[in-house]
Amino acid sequence: METEIATDLLTDQQRAALDDLFRIALDYSGTSSRVARFLLACWNADENGGWDPIDMWAYDPRVADEVWIVLDLVCHAGHYFDVYGYGDQITDVWRRYPPQQKTDPTSGKE
Repeated sequence: METEIATDLLTDQQRAALDDLFRIALDYSGTSSRVARFLLACWNADENGGWDPIDMWAYDPRVADEVWIVLDLVCHAGHYFDVYGYGDQITDVWRRYPPQQKTDPTSGKE
């Protein structure tokens, strides 16, 4: 079943933060794996491994601010990233940084 995309649920600030965090996670910078772990933990921490908030110490201040924006979104919105149109991006991040269990991120979502 295909997820309906609800782009109107995001503010411009939230969309910009998600766009940038997915770009960073799919890049090859020193921060990429840390941002990827954050995004994957937001998707499914049990299957994809946890995210260590201490990773924020290594983030550029702008990236740390974007993580806070997305954390606020995750806490209050109650939707997975695919609802906002980021299903392909989270799958790409998962493929680049696969967890030990190797379960496709779109198959185990409740």
